Amino acid sequence: MALDGWDAKKFMDQFDRDALNARKRAGRKIGAKNIREAKKTLGKVSSIRKKQMKYKVFRTGTLVHRDVGPDARSREYGSIAKAKPGHGLRINLKKEYRKLDGDFVAAVNGRMFLFEGEGEKARPIALIAQTIKRKAVDKTKRLSDIAEGNLNDYVELIEKELIDGR
Repeated sequence: MALDGWDAKKFMDQFDRDALNARKRAGRKIGAKNIREAKKTLGKVSSIRKKQMKYKVFRTGTLVHRDVGPDARSREYGSIAKAKPGHGLRINLKKEYRKLDGDFVAAVNGRMFLFEGEGEKARPIALIAQTIKRKAVDKTKRLSDIAEGNLNDYVELIEKELIDGR
């Protein structure tokens, strides 16, 4: 039995719209907070790298964090890079040496180095390695764990936005 002047369907539609808008507003706030914290954990990196961390709130109210940096996956979970057979991976000793080709390769204390120059004026410019292992960052610095840590705040913010609403 319906009450006079009260339509259950209209009420539920309005409530669904309000809930969706609350999720969107809360997602924008928490998403920005998570990304801000994640950028702090990157430390001293270029502004370009920091801009590669983003969040998006979709029409459905879904909050998604994205890290599209070239090292994002290896930073979160760790990785091992291996050279092709008969080749090596070049690890520059200084940024300035990136453009130099080098003249010869020699072993020093069991490690292969690429040298620039000749004779006594030769200087090492890069290390030649077969494998490079990158360790994952601490759990406190991972984007996924930062977002998980703020999950309770997200739920509380949705409730607050639903009650206060616009």
